[in-house]
Amino acid sequence: MRLFPVSGAGRASAGEKPGLARVLSLSDDGMVLSTRLQPLLGERLTVDVSDSCSLTGEVIWVQPGQCGLKLAAAIDSAALMQRLTEERATHRRRRRWWPEKAVVVRSELGLQIVRLREVSRNGAKIVHDGRFTPGMTVKLQLAPGVERPGILSWSRDGIAGVELTEMLDTDRIGATKRM
Repeated sequence: MRLFPVSGAGRASAGEKPGLARVLSLSDDGMVLSTRLQPLLGERLTVDVSDSCSLTGEVIWVQPGQCGLKLAAAIDSAALMQRLTEERATHRRRRRWWPEKAVVVRSELGLQIVRLREVSRNGAKIVHDGRFTPGMTVKLQLAPGVERPGILSWSRDGIAGVELTEMLDTDRIGATKRM
């Protein structure tokens, strides 16, 4: 039986290569991912589907932008989807803060000043000059001494979503707020 996730991208890694992956379908013994990681057949891939759940599997097929995994251990996909739905409903919007302030972003394009539109424990929305593309690795300097690495999960019309690869705690969000 195949189940489809509610939404959201998860952090993924193939060896030392970090990236984002969107779970397109999930079953008890496998999953289909949309990702720019370009994993190889037989490679082990780990996907963090939430802060509390990571799934690991072997890449069994690859096509441009997608791959299929056979999970290392069978799961109860229906129970997992129920738990993820409940977690997202509980945590999704209530912990966001809308600062509208300038922050520094370090990327393959160099240093840029962008406008931080909103921030949460797991991500941020930024306004940029239009050169950022999904899959880019970035580092946000949110306040002096508060830097977080992330990956652009989407970008359109000069606005981008950054999935943080290291969560912000409440104190760090507070430091961002005060600056």
